[in-house]
Amino acid sequence: MCLSISVSLCTRICTTPGPWRVCVCVCVGVCAHVCAPSWAPGLTVCLYVCACVSVCVCTHARVPRQPPASRCASIPTASPLLLFANRRDVRLVDAGGVKLESTVVVSGLEDAAAVDFQFSRGAVYWTDVSEEAIKQTYLNQSGAAVQNVVISGLVAPDGLACDWVGKKLYWTDSETNRIEVANLNGSSRRVLFWQDLDQPRAIALDPAHGYMYWTDWGETPRIERAGMDGSWRKVIVDSDIYWPNGLTIDLEEQKLYWADAKLSFIHRANLDGSFRQKVVEGSLTHPFALTLSGDTLYWTDWQTRSIHACNKRTGEKRKEILSALYSPMDIQVLSQERQPSLHTRCEEDNGGCSHLCLLSPREPFYACACPTGVQLQDNGRTCKAGEAWRGVGGARWRPAEGSPPGVPWGSRGVPRGS
Repeated sequence: MCLSISVSLCTRICTTPGPWRVCVCVCVGVCAHVCAPSWAPGLTVCLYVCACVSVCVCTHARVPRQPPASRCASIPTASPLLLFANRRDVRLVDAGGVKLESTVVVSGLEDAAAVDFQFSRGAVYWTDVSEEAIKQTYLNQSGAAVQNVVISGLVAPDGLACDWVGKKLYWTDSETNRIEVANLNGSSRRVLFWQDLDQPRAIALDPAHGYMYWTDWGETPRIERAGMDGSWRKVIVDSDIYWPNGLTIDLEEQKLYWADAKLSFIHRANLDGSFRQKVVEGSLTHPFALTLSGDTLYWTDWQTRSIHACNKRTGEKRKEILSALYSPMDIQVLSQERQPSLHTRCEEDNGGCSHLCLLSPREPFYACACPTGVQLQDNGRTCKAGEAWRGVGGARWRPAEGSPPGVPWGSRGVPRGS
């Protein structure tokens, strides 16, 4: 509940409860109103109770129609909200706002690097390299606390991606050289890849087709893809590449975009790596992370400490969105369009899986999996109980042969702290 009286131009950010919405409202003239955001079952619009002397326009995603109890309508051409990690905090900025000022989502962080979200729940996830952890908070809760998701077995979690369809977190670690997956609360943690990785960094998901993509800037720099269940791993880009940092997917046009900080370019290609095209070349200083919305590509730059944008096809219409940042890292466009609703078998009784139901590019387009070190029974759905599930009294359990080394395991066969 907020009461504001404005005589001149003012800007405010309002967050409504879940399913959450964020509006940046610009009020011109004298405007006295009380806003009480609420949610009506079955509606996909936010409700406000307002009494305004002048017109108030929400520049992001919705415009109040008639106060009081006005309904906010969607505006397809609205500018996107950019969610980005800034090392010591995570922030939001309206890319087309009147006043380009960022709003702090969560502050007091040590070294926030990667960031992602689950739009339907208003959840924000990020990695903290100094604390060697993955954490979360919520946009739709006033004073929402920071929660630990994974706090052990990490060293340098540089990349993070939320599977909004299968409700999983995927991440890379450039020191342990692993790619892992877990439930959104960190449970049932599984190492998908730990061999033939050198410096994995950015990671992006395409749940509609069951694929995951990642960059590796080690001795043999490359971009790889694999099924989100760990199947069908393949190198798709391994030439004219040196420091592949940022990575993002155009879900509508089925294109993969990446930034190379050493070669100073942004390129794109088909999702199999074919038909490679230049987007921006030669004039970049140190691009780090990428995201996009509509026809616009956004990226962060370490050296200029800023966020930039351009046309995603031609590289034209370049502009600076936000500058004088502390240390911009990963960036995402915070919108429903970046996480379209899909129906999968994993939604139905977890696909019949006892633990992890992972999306896959192979029929039946999902696969059951177990926490690392726990074997799947012959039925392909249930994880074996074994000592890992019997050791409630504190008995230690040894991972099965062939499991990745170095993960601290608890008595239930899952990494401690997850």
